[in-house]
Amino acid sequence: MQLFNKYLYGILLIYNFRAGWRFWDNSINYQLNVGRIVKYKILFINSPLFMAESKDNSEDKLPPIGLGYIATSISNNGHDVEFLDAVSGEIGVKRIIEKIKSANPDFVAINIFSTNYELVKKIVTSVDIKVNFIIGGIVTKSIYKLINDWDTDNHIDIVFGDGELITEGIINNNLIQEPDAIADNRRFFLVDSKSPYFVQNISNLPLNRSFFEYEPIFNHHGDIEISVVTSRGCIHDCAFCSAARSMNREIKIRKKQKESIKNELKQISTMYPNVTAIRILDDLFLKNRQSLPEAIEIFSETHYNWRSMAHLKTFKGVDQNLLIELKKSGCIELFIGIESGSDRVLKIINKERADIDTLAILHNIFKAQIGVKGYFILGMPSETEAELIETYEFAKKIKNISIETGSCFRVSAFQFRPYHGTKIYNHLFAESSEDNPSITQNINLTKLIGGRSGFNFSSGNYSECNEKTLLKYIKSILDLNNFQV
Repeated sequence: MQLFNKYLYGILLIYNFRAGWRFWDNSINYQLNVGRIVKYKILFINSPLFMAESKDNSEDKLPPIGLGYIATSISNNGHDVEFLDAVSGEIGVKRIIEKIKSANPDFVAINIFSTNYELVKKIVTSVDIKVNFIIGGIVTKSIYKLINDWDTDNHIDIVFGDGELITEGIINNNLIQEPDAIADNRRFFLVDSKSPYFVQNISNLPLNRSFFEYEPIFNHHGDIEISVVTSRGCIHDCAFCSAARSMNREIKIRKKQKESIKNELKQISTMYPNVTAIRILDDLFLKNRQSLPEAIEIFSETHYNWRSMAHLKTFKGVDQNLLIELKKSGCIELFIGIESGSDRVLKIINKERADIDTLAILHNIFKAQIGVKGYFILGMPSETEAELIETYEFAKKIKNISIETGSCFRVSAFQFRPYHGTKIYNHLFAESSEDNPSITQNINLTKLIGGRSGFNFSSGNYSECNEKTLLKYIKSILDLNNFQV
């Protein structure tokens, strides 16, 4: 049936979406010739963080790998693909709108997050040419009804979950899954584990890294670095995170096979012979104690230094010799969400550490000469100044341990903001009849710390402290590493 839909010999098809969900807006004419698969023009956009052009070059910019996988799939199917990374390119909303108009694509595929909801809305509603939008991201399941209210005549498909397969179906108008919700010229698709468009095996997905024009980067340690993703989904249940397990049980967790990761590293070595480091962006590469020997095996066969996300509980009871082997394999830094020094706050966000000795675990990691970048969130709902002090003192203890062991501890501290689709968000706004507050740039924090604007956002102060006090403690924690975040 798919082949038949792609060829439809010599027929010009004009679809009108308002006639039913199976049809497109009549702005697109599907011109199919005998023996030829139609090629459409698709503009992929990694959505911006700021309304205006950004000039803050103080932060590492990470490639939009998820969007890259989708663009690769669509390009491999013969379509004309253009990729615009507004974050790494520091491109503002006005220039993106101009780009869409000048490129005049058939489709615009763009991601969306809680932090830039208003920016993506501005882009979509300001485009006055006929184009079909495809909007994806972890928050779409929670905001698709809001997108339905956007003021545009253009067709919008909203996708939650894997995009590699369903995007092709949307483009060619040969979907084999009905939408989960319809509103005028908007459709919402849930690509869960039961969907025909769910990617069961992520080990074999191709990725065209030429789409990431700003990679490789020079990282904090002076290495030339490429980023990779080895899994989809998360086993953890942090109350502030949209990817929390309890909020996404319809999505099966998947991890790349060991040989797949090894092959990807070999491909990177061939494509980028000057690269000296790998950064692993997902939480599950080092998901538990049993994953450590596999990580050692994978990187012991390479020349790379490497850095990875990790969870403190992964290292509970781990023998020091295993940590030394991890270091020998090239591991130079772990990214760990420490979040708070208050037991009460940790309980609120589902990150209780009563069963582990955090300082002892970090001491062992530092002793093996593996650095840590610790993440802290300040200003949680009902958090008091005494608890902010606890967090600062806890961060200072960790810093002192790193100095004593001759290792490195970097910190990154944020003001709490509630993201759509999280337990905390749902708790805060479950009974709210008013519009939920938008997340905007935290200009006061940016001015106070003198940069790092890509991480400074706010939708209000939910703590028991005033804003001045809250920002003071964020700055105090950041001062532990002289703003090197």
